[in-house]
Amino acid sequence: SEKLEMLEMKASLKKMISKLPDNLRKVIEMRFYKNLTGNEVAEKLSVTPSRISHMIREGVKKLKVLMVTEGYTSM
Repeated sequence: SEKLEMLEMKASLKKMISKLPDNLRKVIEMRFYKNLTGNEVAEKLSVTPSRISHMIREGVKKLKVLMVTEGYTSM
């Protein structure tokens, strides 16, 4: 069912996020799982908002590579 597929995709994504370097994983989790704004993440990590934006782009790029490497093309 669609619900099962969605749960499987979420689990796969979470697994791939866990493979990111710690600094990128932490930023991705804070931004997208804890729903903090980029400014809030920057404040908590004592870096600039532009640094957070860069880290998110870098993390997403690495996630895309992981998805291809692990054969996830439907996400």
